[in-house]
This record gives sequence, C-alpha cells and structure tokens, in this order.
Amino acid sequence: MQFNIQPLRSKDEITALRSLYEGYLKSIYWSENEMITILTGLFKEVRSDEILNIFQQHLATKHTHIKSLNAVFESTGIVAEMSAFESIKCLCKQITATTQNTSRGVVRDAAYIVLVQHIVHSQIASYGTLKAFAITLKEEEEEIVDVFDVHLMDEKLFDLNLSNIAEAYVNEEAANKEI
Repeated sequence: MQFNIQPLRSKDEITALRSLYEGYLKSIYWSENEMITILTGLFKEVRSDEILNIFQQHLATKHTHIKSLNAVFESTGIVAEMSAFESIKCLCKQITATTQNTSRGVVRDAAYIVLVQHIVHSQIASYGTLKAFAITLKEEEEEIVDVFDVHLMDEKLFDLNLSNIAEAYVNEEAANKEI
C-alpha cells in the first residue's frame, strides 16, 4: 500500500501541525513519567515473578525514554513540559481501584496486564504519530525520528511480552478463579 502524502500547503498548516506535534510530545513525556510511577507501584502488587521481571525491565526502558525525550525537547527548542493525557489518567485510576478491590493473585495480575496494555497501546499510537509528524515537519535531526522509532519498537515489544504471559498462563488461571 502506498500513501499519497501531500506536502503542507501553507504556513498556517505547518504551524497547526507543529502545535499538534508539541502537544503530543508533552503528553508522551507526561505518560512516560506516569508509567515510571505506575510500574514502580505495581512491583509489590503483582504475584507473578515473570510479570515483575518484565515490569522491572520496562522501568529501565522508561528512564531511557525520558532521557531521550529530554534530548528531543532540547534539540527542537520546545520547553520540556508535561501535559496530562486524560485517558491514561483514567487508566491509572483503574489500576488503583484494581489494587483496592482485588486480592493479590492471578486475577489481579490479569487486570494489571490489560490496564498496562491499554496505556502501552496509547503510547504506541503516540510514538507512531510523533514519528510521522517529525517526518512531515522535516525536523532537522534524523535522530529525532530514530528516537520515536526506537520508543515505538520498545513499546511494541513490551506489549508482546505482556500478551505472551497472559496467553501462556495468566488468563487461563484467572478464568479458573472466583473474583
């Protein structure tokens, strides 16, 4: 499939797209910082050592993402500010409610997987969008597009790892438990 991407026609279109780009960059920056808090909080809540290990590995990835996003802010001259992503805020509240309303075990682990995956799917969409915007806006440094591409691949791998665990045993075990 080939896309017929038209060049931006006016300065107003470029300004509007640049504004969207900056907004998404600030939102993903907030989201990455929020995921650090979420993952850290889940360490003591998950039952599965396998899930714990994947969360811990991804936490290290999140710290790397923050550093490279700071570099993107600096190289583009955009102020490194956070802008809350409302849908992710709601998912964070659901994670808190899950912790409060379930006991530690496989059902809770299954709930954490699905809620974290919802956040990750949002991040995948955001990084794909940021990459496309950076290409369209012809950001001077090719490294910026590469940063978004690496982050996109990291999130896809994390999502795949969580799906593999869920499909391997968590979902089946959770289905056999009473809530």
